[in-house]
Amino acid sequence: MHFVSSLFALAAVFLLVHANPWDTRAAESTKCYTTHTGYFEIIDHPFGLSKDHHVVYPATTAAPKFKVHFQRCPQLTRYGKAEPFIYWGRILVEESAAVKANQCLTTTPSSTPRILYAKLADCGSETNPAAAQSWSYLDEDFGKVISFAGQDKCTYRSGSISGYIVDPKSKDGFEPLTTKDTHLVKIGCDDVPDRGVGYFTLSGLN
Repeated sequence: MHFVSSLFALAAVFLLVHANPWDTRAAESTKCYTTHTGYFEIIDHPFGLSKDHHVVYPATTAAPKFKVHFQRCPQLTRYGKAEPFIYWGRILVEESAAVKANQCLTTTPSSTPRILYAKLADCGSETNPAAAQSWSYLDEDFGKVISFAGQDKCTYRSGSISGYIVDPKSKDGFEPLTTKDTHLVKIGCDDVPDRGVGYFTLSGLN
């Protein structure tokens, strides 16, 4: 009887010891991981980061360009099924003298309905980011681009995208619409009549 009990005890220990590495690897496989790194920009025109860590345009000496890591999050599936040409994740900003560790691009509401701004905030879940920190990576015929995924009723699946709102008066015809004086980049959905919306991208991505 003692011998049988010992066998069961050994088996339990064996399972316990050998289960932990597998459990750890399974957990690791669900975490967000970096797929692309570069400066946050549009067509070789970088965005800047203000002193209070808001995304502005254009980048200047006072609001320098900043490097980010697009991280794919396998558990972020509420916006659709990942395909070779599209998946969802978060944008982790690279740590620097001006940016502390674990900062993610996060949208914040403006005083105008359905227009958002973007700023840095502490990253939330490392497996399933909140809506305000959810972004999509899309490999289109015209290039590899990024859009904001977390805007209500504005999803790739529904045929809409959320990106920077294009300033119709911009010299090049593609530059972002920004707030006066503070130059905060306005983000919105393309479901508004006569509104142009552009994709974000990263340096070296295309």
